[in-house]
Amino acid sequence: MPLFLIPQIPVNLETLMIIFPYSLALAIVGLLESLLTANIVDDMMNTESNKNKESRGQGYANVVTGFFGGMAGCAMIGQSVINVKSGGTGRLSSLVAGVFLMFLIIVLGGIVIQIPMAALAGVMIMVSIGTFDWNSLKSLHKVPRTDAAVMVVTVGTVVFTHDLSKGVLAGVVLSAIFFAAKISKVHIEENLISGKSKKIYKVKGQIFFASVTDLIMQFDYKENLREVEIDLSDAHLWDDSAIGAFDKIETKFEQNNIQVTYVGLDKESQQLKKRIGGLSKASGH
Repeated sequence: MPLFLIPQIPVNLETLMIIFPYSLALAIVGLLESLLTANIVDDMMNTESNKNKESRGQGYANVVTGFFGGMAGCAMIGQSVINVKSGGTGRLSSLVAGVFLMFLIIVLGGIVIQIPMAALAGVMIMVSIGTFDWNSLKSLHKVPRTDAAVMVVTVGTVVFTHDLSKGVLAGVVLSAIFFAAKISKVHIEENLISGKSKKIYKVKGQIFFASVTDLIMQFDYKENLREVEIDLSDAHLWDDSAIGAFDKIETKFEQNNIQVTYVGLDKESQQLKKRIGGLSKASGH
């Protein structure tokens, strides 16, 4: 039986820096695979599991098992799917699986080690074939190109590097880039008030570092106007780049003797404005 032992290592920054890269990779891969397993099982059983409870339980178990010389673990997609398909849909099935595994290791360990590795590899290949979603290949051309690209890059990175954490990282980074590109589209509606030499620009979209360049180019700074009102009630300012962009817009209009007024700032954008400064003629009404 394993013994409870505390590792005899110096607890200092140098030791932590050696451990940190491995612990971070294990945490990312383990957490993602456990959450993915929970989602798959929930879909199969039409249930709603507590993801936070699953994550906490996995964390506690991995901390405790380390003191017994055990390896970090997580939920297993293939085995969980096979378990559900075989009728194991309750908590008792997980307990039985764990107890039986311990029985095999402790009592029948001498017999288990005689099983050829090739036979175990064949079992895992069949598990992979049984759990793979083959419909995803058929529908790959139907999903958005960005989603298809993320899937292909993630799988390709895992296969090429033999490291699931690097594949996940590549997929997350690529997804973030595509998401930023999608929400960076800003639309502006123009409404000229006749007889008053005034135009209202209604800005719609998310204003941040990725959208400010396109935003600035959508205004006409050389019109024969006295006043411009920029309505931000359907827009949200996220960072200092957004504040700086509107300051630049205001400066360009004032160079042509056009007064600029801002209306419709939400509370969060107003707080950002106060913290950073700028948007001198702005109001939240």
